[in-house]
Amino acid sequence: MKVKNGGRFFILFLAVYQGCTTSSTSPESPQEVERVADKIFITDLAGQSWDVTHAVKTYNFIARDFQYGLGKHAIPPLIFPDFLLPGSPNYPRDDDDFLVLGVSLNGEARAYPLFEMSFHEVSNETFGETHVAPAY
Repeated sequence: MKVKNGGRFFILFLAVYQGCTTSSTSPESPQEVERVADKIFITDLAGQSWDVTHAVKTYNFIARDFQYGLGKHAIPPLIFPDFLLPGSPNYPRDDDDFLVLGVSLNGEARAYPLFEMSFHEVSNETFGETHVAPAY
């Protein structure tokens, strides 16, 4: 699917970001629990320390049982991706069929293929002079 914008079509150029990383964090990973004065901290596998005092003291959570995901930098955004115009190499054919996230703002329209957005989840963009973050 293509998004039409004033007689021109835009489609996301797919090779805009390389270097996506993954984490080996798992729910079975042991937590490092540290008590400093009246505070309780856990440290995740990335070395990030988290204050869990409120959860432990107020709701009786067990600090060593906290689970965490991939970390705050595990899913990199698309950073100002390039777009393809009709006639460009790798531009989709008219009979290609895939889902896109379509965004139209300030007279500009763009299409982000969901197969690409499922890896990045957000794109840092500008539409004219407006900064936006289309997210999936």
